[in-house]
Amino acid sequence: MHVGEFVRGKGRFTITEYVPTEERTSSEYPLLLTTGRILSQYNVGTQTRRTLNGAMHSEDLLEMHPHDAEMRGIRDGDWLQVRARRGETRLRALVTERMQPGVVYTTFHHPESRTNDLMSEHSDWATNCPEYKVTAVQVAPYGAAGKSENHHDRETKDIDHLVMMANDIGAYFAAYPSHEEAVGGIENHFRNFWEVRMRREIIDYVARGGDELKSIVREAVLALPSVPLDESEDVGEG
Repeated sequence: MHVGEFVRGKGRFTITEYVPTEERTSSEYPLLLTTGRILSQYNVGTQTRRTLNGAMHSEDLLEMHPHDAEMRGIRDGDWLQVRARRGETRLRALVTERMQPGVVYTTFHHPESRTNDLMSEHSDWATNCPEYKVTAVQVAPYGAAGKSENHHDRETKDIDHLVMMANDIGAYFAAYPSHEEAVGGIENHFRNFWEVRMRREIIDYVARGGDELKSIVREAVLALPSVPLDESEDVGEG
């Protein structure tokens, strides 16, 4: 395509007018959330989470300055409730001085983190890219006094995240023309985009009753093949 020269010359630059954000902090949402990536993962991690890279970044954490953490009674490793004007999610705390006071940061490589639930409805006029860097949020300890939770508590929160994700997926596919197509679409999504661990946990949850799942989602989960305990975590079916 570009033998000898670039088709459109060496480059084309267009000046665009700066449009300031409409997002504002307030007494209810006093912190600014900015999001980004980490070296070991790529975007939402559909590919990289199926590799050994997962050992380097096993979950998305909320980084915050020690001053902001102390004012809220938050300790390193605590589970947090992160609320924005559009929604909320749960993340664990990473207290670090590399953050500026008033600013918190997280990555979006693990679907359980549901970072997109917090994002503003504002987007770039040219690319339609959401406004990822300046979402006003409030952060508080999750659970009794925000104390670090035991393994059972963490497992409970993990399955809560998976249930919320699965129901969101079910709501999307419910708009398909027929019930059979919707169930098939949900099942296919689980097969292609959920890690082995995630599929195993949602299958186990349905086996225990799956009370919080929509009926169409339970039907799709029941159609999934069982996942042996010794199946490699880095093998995808997509």
